[in-house]
Amino acid sequence: MIRSGRSSAQAMTRARILLKIDEGWSAPQVAAALDISERTVFRAKRRYAEEGLDEVLRHHNQVQRHRKVDERVEAHL
Repeated sequence: MIRSGRSSAQAMTRARILLKIDEGWSAPQVAAALDISERTVFRAKRRYAEEGLDEVLRHHNQVQRHRKVDERVEAHL
């Protein structure tokens, strides 16, 4: 991760979260130190517990949502 210099900022933040948690920091302390929300800390912890380190650090695309306005409606507008 560090050697290649190609990691996303989000992956680096999640790695820092896990390191701080492993050092015994509380979620509010981690959130304050990294200037992130506590929810982000809890999500990273949960994902690590459920899916493991590789999945926590991997970028997941958002779920593709259906368009509310399709081409036919867009042409009408």
